Amino acid sequence: MKIDGRKSRKLTPNQLRFVHEYCYHTLTGKQSASESARKAGYSEKIARRTAYELTDPNKYPLVAEAIYDLKKELTDKPLIGFSAAPWTLATYYIE
Repeated sequence: MKIDGRKSRKLTPNQLRFVHEYCYHTLTGKQSASESARKAGYSEKIARRTAYELTDPNKYPLVAEAIYDLKKELTDKPLIGFSAAPWTLATYYIE
């Protein structure tokens, strides 16, 4: 995860972890934003509200900017490599 050094010094460790979890797991559909907040260290009771607030650019502009930057970086690179390989091999094997 590459986040500008100036931003990483201003974000708390939980916020940095949330940015990572949110971009790598929530945006790819693997888990909810609340689950990302829980894995980042926020309590079960406030995870849903915290996830909502952390993604609000008016409330937490640095977190929202870090999410935007990391998301932009991830869209430049394919998240999935050659994922069709098992299917392709199975097709050739059946033929």
